Amino acid sequence: MQVQKEEIRQAIIAAAIHEFKQKNYLKASMKSIATKAGVAVGNIYRYFKSKEDLFDTIVKPAYDKLIHYIHHHDHPEKLPTDDLLQDFVVKEQMDAFEHIIVDHHDALLVLIDHSAGTKYVEAKQILLQQIYNHVQEELDELADSGMSVPSPGSAHAFCVALLEGVLDLARNHQSEAEFKNNYAIFIYTLFGGFMQQLK
Repeated sequence: MQVQKEEIRQAIIAAAIHEFKQKNYLKASMKSIATKAGVAVGNIYRYFKSKEDLFDTIVKPAYDKLIHYIHHHDHPEKLPTDDLLQDFVVKEQMDAFEHIIVDHHDALLVLIDHSAGTKYVEAKQILLQQIYNHVQEELDELADSGMSVPSPGSAHAFCVALLEGVLDLARNHQSEAEFKNNYAIFIYTLFGGFMQQLK
């Protein structure tokens, strides 16, 4: 059995990301990926069973981290006072999504924009629904405590704006520093307006 080399595996992954972003999953070619990676086509199959396996290797870590965060991010048992609530929520969300997007930028865009023909084709809609369910659960808890909260329709629109806005920033940023700056402005603006509806 031939020994696999990590640098070759990473070269194949990098070439595949480029290919998927250029052509989408369905039109991507293992031959083209091999050429970009500087390896023989047959060599790819020593590392990945199929194009589907290669795609899954690229996008699954980003997808799993997003889903895990939505359901398991930490927050205190008792929310801060009204004066601190907005800053607390904004800071929590900024820290949560920023590192996922920065660490998995290319994989996230492949997942969202180039997954037609894979099991991830509905990933964006699934993420949106998961975000909305989580936000609505949080709002229901606040409502049970006596606080006035936005309507479900307003909450859903907020979630759409959040997901689409973050993805737009990820698609169009020129550098990590630029992304972080624009992301901070966007999150503070979006969450600031939404949190003002809490009374």
